[in-house]
Amino acid sequence: MPLFIFPFNLGSKSVQIPYKCCLTPVLFSLMISANMDTAILVVDDNVKVCETLTDSLEARNYSVFTAVNIEQAKGTLLKNNISIVLLDLRLGEENDLNFLHYITKRNPLLPVIIITAFGSIEIAIEAVKNGAFDLLEKPVKIDQLISVINRALEKVKFEHDITSLPDKTKLITEDIKLIEVLKKIKTIATSDLPIMLCGETGTGKDLIAEFIHDKSNRAGRDMVKLNCASLPDSLLENELFGHEKGAYTGASGLYKGVFEQADKSSIFLDEIGDMPLNIQAKILRTIQDNEIRRLGGSGSVKISVRFIGATNANIEQLVSENSFREDLFYRLSAGLFYIPTLRERISDIKLLSNHFVSKYNEINHSEISISDEVISVLVDYKWPGNIRELKNVISFACTITKDTFIKVSDLPPYFNKRINNDGTILESNEKHTIETTLKMYSFNKQKSAKALGISRTTLYSKMGKYGIELTKALK
Repeated sequence: MPLFIFPFNLGSKSVQIPYKCCLTPVLFSLMISANMDTAILVVDDNVKVCETLTDSLEARNYSVFTAVNIEQAKGTLLKNNISIVLLDLRLGEENDLNFLHYITKRNPLLPVIIITAFGSIEIAIEAVKNGAFDLLEKPVKIDQLISVINRALEKVKFEHDITSLPDKTKLITEDIKLIEVLKKIKTIATSDLPIMLCGETGTGKDLIAEFIHDKSNRAGRDMVKLNCASLPDSLLENELFGHEKGAYTGASGLYKGVFEQADKSSIFLDEIGDMPLNIQAKILRTIQDNEIRRLGGSGSVKISVRFIGATNANIEQLVSENSFREDLFYRLSAGLFYIPTLRERISDIKLLSNHFVSKYNEINHSEISISDEVISVLVDYKWPGNIRELKNVISFACTITKDTFIKVSDLPPYFNKRINNDGTILESNEKHTIETTLKMYSFNKQKSAKALGISRTTLYSKMGKYGIELTKALK
């Protein structure tokens, strides 16, 4: 499965397509020297068209194969490493969209450019739904075709870069705003420029940090991570910079902090907006001087670390409130990126929902699907918890459903409460719902009560009513 569901644009044709079908291609500065390394398959039942396209493309040093029917085309695809398919939408009596589906299912990364004399908005929409990269009308202008081919090659190159990364760095999106951010991040990933990721909790800043590290020159070493909000101020400085033996009572030996542990690698400090100003000053000196001083130490230790920070706060507001050092902000501003929220990425909600369902099916050997009605409900929701919340909602629904598809009633109760508005908080199978929710939130009663749309007191009451104990829920 490709990690990016890449946008599509009918820029070669002056038509308007509804938002969900019309997407814009990603362009990259990296030029691909394709030509002789690029094999193009032309599928058209008009021999003259095949010959004309072959002459034009071979004149530009492309390698060209031709097929006048689907069976020939399938054989060529099986025997050769095809880079791009040029497909006529009318192949006698053959169902060309079925063949398009065959291609995209067999190789989701293989771009298919539709060429047809019967272009229409309906055909364009169907082609997009079935995975076409672009659509051109006959007679094709060769310069226009070459431009589309180059865009397709750029798409393939970037997708190949992404799919070569470990599973933990998978980023799934078709949102143009996020893709534009990722384009810029990819450009500077190989440098040592410090990077700051700003965005709400659950928007995937940790995954993007992994993406940066895995595209950097330091990818051979593990990235070191620390959530600055998880430690009290009294321990944070020690965890960041380490200490010498005897630095304080209980310091029985030398301890290397996370900056030193990340030497020759990358460090990811999450929620750095929560750290006190005096530690921010030390972070700034570390970034500028490439050295740290352990607590209780008299000398400096040289390090080589790629710094990646993140915060869910409004960083400019923190600066204006003197809660974040202005000099540190300016030091990070060149690599400052804002990660859009899920409610700003409406087109990704269905994409991500289906992905989470697929992962659940893969782990649990099930065949659950999600209804369009549920997708509509999810799209209308504001997602304060962003992707993390969506993942939990889908996991909850997959676990609780008794059918092979998720229904609206399978969503967490706070969704049903919003939808029904009839005063009902939980459904009739609330014992099962409560137990499932407790497991999902690692038996944290406060989070479970919030997910259920009830108070913690009410949750305790219902647990008593049904004889639910945490020890039993664990089973």
